[in-house]
Amino acid sequence: MAIKVKSSYMNTEGITTQFTRAPGDHAVPTSGRHVEVFDDFHYSGKWESVLSAGCTLVGTAGTGVAITHDGNADGDDALIRGNCFWTPTQGKNFVWEARVKVALITDEYFFGMATHVVTGDAVAIANANCMGFQLDGDANLEAVVTSGTTPDDDDTTIDVVADTFYILRFEYDGDAHVLRSYVDGVLKNTVTSPALPVVPLAPVFGARATGSHACTLTVDYVYYKGEL
Repeated sequence: MAIKVKSSYMNTEGITTQFTRAPGDHAVPTSGRHVEVFDDFHYSGKWESVLSAGCTLVGTAGTGVAITHDGNADGDDALIRGNCFWTPTQGKNFVWEARVKVALITDEYFFGMATHVVTGDAVAIANANCMGFQLDGDANLEAVVTSGTTPDDDDTTIDVVADTFYILRFEYDGDAHVLRSYVDGVLKNTVTSPALPVVPLAPVFGARATGSHACTLTVDYVYYKGEL
């Protein structure tokens, strides 16, 4: 398994202004105190790792970071987790976006925000507290929001193609209490009154092999901003 983080693709112009611009010029207004992070992984040291036996973390400033294993164990998994947290709260807006691709669509992956306390199966976080997207062993990309133990997952109608980049984005409208998910700038899912996680969440990218082989999740950039 490998999680490879590569250089920037995102146009970062204006990301610190009052409005966060999404693909297709969606806008999410923010006001007051907020957390805002953009990382195109030109340097290492800002992410933690949770690794199965046999996995290693390799990071080199200026070139990115990779999580690898030898692929000899079915179920080997790994994740990277950012160190800046946000707690979902009704009335507080949030936006998250990342550009990602996967090498094997038969493996399991998570992309999004998840509990900052993670042990064991890297992809099991999708059954705990999270907001984001997942692949659960097939090509069908699902939008997921979970508070507790049972995920609320919805089909995005996107069948992921291996080694193809996708821009994944979700926006939480805190005033309307609505969660919207986008793929490549197109609205795919709308959840009214979602069951929000009530614990601090951190950006997480996780991959789990479903057989005795290596797998790769590549992350080009991640951006998120949430009102406090």
